Amino acid sequence: MRNQALTMLKVKDVLLDRQMIHYDAGLINSKHRIQFFPLPPKLLELIQLHIDHHKLQPEDVLLYGLKGIPLHNKQLNRITNKICEGLGWKGEDKVTPHGFRTSIATILDERGNVSLDSIKFLLGHSNQENIQYYLRRDQRKINALRKEMTKIEEELDTSLHNDLPVSN
Repeated sequence: MRNQALTMLKVKDVLLDRQMIHYDAGLINSKHRIQFFPLPPKLLELIQLHIDHHKLQPEDVLLYGLKGIPLHNKQLNRITNKICEGLGWKGEDKVTPHGFRTSIATILDERGNVSLDSIKFLLGHSNQENIQYYLRRDQRKINALRKEMTKIEEELDTSLHNDLPVSN
């Protein structure tokens, strides 16, 4: 998602029963389209826990910054900088919020299991007209994206657990 989309997300945008986020900025142009983001199971579970823990209501902002206030672009940039700093990413290795967006597209493309059309769909680079038609028409893309993102999530989880020191 783009920075502005992340900062504008509300609890009602998380469609738990459909395992996705529905983003609608209220205007449609080249950067603000109605989009659907499939959620892999662990991320879906974390979002549900976040909503429950903070007792968030449908109209509440979904994401909060480091100081507990609704997330804004500058806070998103600071969080990303802290992630890069924690991972030791400097110079060319440093990633921006937009860099994470393009990274997932690159990973999906390199794995070869998701069509370019589906990746464009994920990034919001497709033509979207009628929402109901759009959902039915693109359900295969949503399922393929969710399946591949679930694999990536599992690989990251396995990698993180393998890198953790063993405590006695």
